[in-house]
Amino acid sequence: MKAMKLEMEAMKADKVMKDEQLFMLYSVIENHLKIDVHAAFNEIEVKRAEECRLERERELAQEATQRRKGVVVDTE
Repeated sequence: MKAMKLEMEAMKADKVMKDEQLFMLYSVIENHLKIDVHAAFNEIEVKRAEECRLERERELAQEATQRRKGVVVDTE
């Protein structure tokens, strides 16, 4: 039981150290690239969502065109 407690404490300490290292990495990246990582990530997510929306609209338009032509569309 004592060994398990020691292992858990070591894991917690390791997580704290890794969190600190990650924070330092973000700071270095933001400083060198002169960007806000969080804001940049949000912009990427918005672009991805927009691309997905456009792709879905294209698919729906294509399905509608095929239906008008009388072609049966296999929808999942």
